[in-house]
Amino acid sequence: MVKYAFGLLHSPAVGPATWEPVAADLQAIGASAAVPDMRSVSDADPPYWQEVVARACDGLRDMPADEPLVLCAHSNAGLFMPQIWDRLDRPVAAFIFVDASVPPDRGVAEMVPRARCWHT
Repeated sequence: MVKYAFGLLHSPAVGPATWEPVAADLQAIGASAAVPDMRSVSDADPPYWQEVVARACDGLRDMPADEPLVLCAHSNAGLFMPQIWDRLDRPVAAFIFVDASVPPDRGVAEMVPRARCWHT
């Protein structure tokens, strides 16, 4: 059985409390879970999205390398998924959008290329 590592990404507007109960439930069943804290993005200089991406990647850096990573985004954290994925130093097995914004076809946030998506 494959054991997955879950990166739970909160909206910068609300904070990690959004995902902390989910992380605790995942950990209770033996899964790895991390909730990077991206609240301090407002302390950064524009463009703010770069700080969101940096904090998310820093918070995911210690996830077990031998477990496939699943990124789960809530709300506007979904817009940052392509940039987070691009800056991570590991592959991502799946993306889950939970009541989240999906990156547009064009604009600041780019779509994940189809060739990099996992299909069943």
